[in-house]
Amino acid sequence: MNRSEQDMPLVLVLLSILLYCTASACIVKRAAYPAMPLALTGRVVQQDGRPAIGVFLTLKLQTCKCDDCKDKKLCNCCPDTLAVITDNNGFFSFIATSGTYSLIVKPEGQPELAYQNIELTSKKSFNMLIRLPA
Repeated sequence: MNRSEQDMPLVLVLLSILLYCTASACIVKRAAYPAMPLALTGRVVQQDGRPAIGVFLTLKLQTCKCDDCKDKKLCNCCPDTLAVITDNNGFFSFIATSGTYSLIVKPEGQPELAYQNIELTSKKSFNMLIRLPA
């Protein structure tokens, strides 16, 4: 096992804590800023269906839909950028608020993939299956 493989569980734990803290902050602020947290979840797999482990994903805000926030930067109802790494089964999860997002998928040693206009609304979370090119 090389050094980067040994560090992967620690990186996943740290990112999970960061994601939990981000989601918790949004829930705590809900009384003052009623932005409902939503999930963008999914799985990244290789062309043959095997899980893609340790793929870096970035969720970037395109359009905020937190109408009740007077100052969107201050209330942080729509964070500009969130990042996660796929787990040992290729799964990932983001907690965000209503808005339009782009998703950047950066597999190691392969070109990045970009998905635009992902809509998260109060009525709909989003689940994706991402198959990496050969």
